[in-house]
Parts: sequence; structure tokens; C-alpha cells
Amino acid sequence: MNILNLGWHSFRLVDGGVSLLFDPLTLADNGGKVPRTQNDIIVLSQGEEDDYGKSDGFVIANPGEYEVKDVFVYGFPSTIAGKKTTIYLVEMEGLKILHLGGAGADFKFSDELLERFADVDILLLPVGGEDFWGPKKALEIVNQLEPRITIPMGYQDKDL
Repeated sequence: MNILNLGWHSFRLVDGGVSLLFDPLTLADNGGKVPRTQNDIIVLSQGEEDDYGKSDGFVIANPGEYEVKDVFVYGFPSTIAGKKTTIYLVEMEGLKILHLGGAGADFKFSDELLERFADVDILLLPVGGEDFWGPKKALEIVNQLEPRITIPMGYQDKDL
């Protein structure tokens, strides 16, 4: 699997001829440019399907269970600063990837979610900023979930 960090909460996963794009809207909202690539699946943690505009693939913007081209996407309701958002667990080519871009510092993991996410291979974890977890809480989440790989996201700052 190839994982490309595009900036902010936006990642592109490519494996087995299938591509999945996470959160292109957060990248655009924070001054980044979404690359012109063909994607089979576009996953939005924040915003609605209509916010993405013309799509080149299947757009997922709400909690639920989805199957597209042998990729399973599970969306779970979450919040950022009281705003309703979605976190996603993706099963792709034998790997489980958890994207927490839709979870803010006010989000609490239920025991049910902790159990559901217990065998995650790759954790995409938002850190830094007012609305997301600081280093201590991020480490606590990593210790709770025990993923094989953790990739921090959302810590970029235009002034750096």
C-alpha cells in the first residue's frame, strides 16, 4: 500500500489498483492544493457530499457502512468543537486504517469503539491546535489503540 500525506488531514491511499482520498476539503480549507488525481473513493470527515463538487469517484460523507471495489469503509459519528463530523475505519488489502480527522479534543471513545478499533494497523491521528489532541492525549490514544503504525496529521501551520 502506498500512503501519500497531502497535508492537513488529507491522505491518498493506493493499493491493488484502487485509490482512496481522505479529506480533500480540509486540505483546501487550510491553503493546500488538492492534486488532480483520479480517485475511486473520496472520504469526507467534515462537510457534505455536495461540498466536494463534481466527483471522479464514490463520495462518502456520513456515518454508515460502505463497500466500493472490495474496500470496506465504516463511518462513525464524532464531533469537533461540538460540530457533527465522522471518523472512518477502512479495510483495504488486508489492512485496517483508522482516520480520526473527524474527531476533535472533545471526542470521547466509547468502550464499544475502543473494542472495534483494537486491531488497527495504521492510525491517522490529528494532533495540535485548539480543536485537536495535544501530545499527552495523542500518546494516550496511541497506547489505547496500539496500532502498528501511527501517522500524525493536522499539525501543519501556514506560518511555519
